[in-house]
Amino acid sequence: MNRVINDPDLVVEDMLRGWLLAHADSVSSTDNQRVIKRKQAPQAGKVGIITGGGSGHDPAFLGYVGDGLVDAVAIGEIFSSPTAKSFLDAMRHA
Repeated sequence: MNRVINDPDLVVEDMLRGWLLAHADSVSSTDNQRVIKRKQAPQAGKVGIITGGGSGHDPAFLGYVGDGLVDAVAIGEIFSSPTAKSFLDAMRHA
C-alpha cells in the first residue's frame, strides 16, 4: 500500500491544513495549530463543548466540530493524546 507523505515529521500539520481547506466554511484554525474551532465559537449563551484525541489511522475528532456539535477540538500526534495546553486553548476558544 502506498502513502503520500510530504515529510514524516509534519504528517499531522499537513492533514490539518488539508482539513481546514476542505471545510473552510465551517471551521477555522486558532493561534495554536493543534486546535481547530467552529467558526461561530464562542457563542453567547451557549456552553462551549470540546473534545480531542490523537491523529492515528482515523482522525475522527476533527469530524465532531460543527454546528450542533462540538465547538473546538484539541489534536494530538499519531496515536497520542493532545497536550494539556492544547486542551486549555480549546476550552478558551469554545
